[in-house]
Amino acid sequence: MTLSEKQLGLTIEFLREEDRILWSKLPERITVTKKERNRVVKLGSQLGSAINGIITIVTPRTFAVEICDSRMHRRRRVPRLTHAGDVARYHQRRKA
Repeated sequence: MTLSEKQLGLTIEFLREEDRILWSKLPERITVTKKERNRVVKLGSQLGSAINGIITIVTPRTFAVEICDSRMHRRRRVPRLTHAGDVARYHQRRKA
C-alpha cells in the first residue's frame, strides 16, 4: 500500500505533533547510546538537508558533526610511513 502525497503530509504532521507531546513529558536532558546515535545518523544522513526541518533530538549542526565523525571512523587509518624500514615493518605486521 502506498500513501498519496497528501496522506504522507498528514502522517508527518501527526507524527510531529505526537513527537512534541512526548518531548514535553521528558526531562530537560536525555542521553542516547552510541548504538542509538548510529541508527539515527544512518537513517538521517539519507535525507540530506531535509533533516534540518525535522530533527529534534539534537541541533542540525550537532547532527552534521555526528555524520562527519561516523564517516571518519569508517575509513581505515594508515600510518604515515617515512622510511623504507618503516614500510617493511608495517607490511610484516599486516601479514601476521
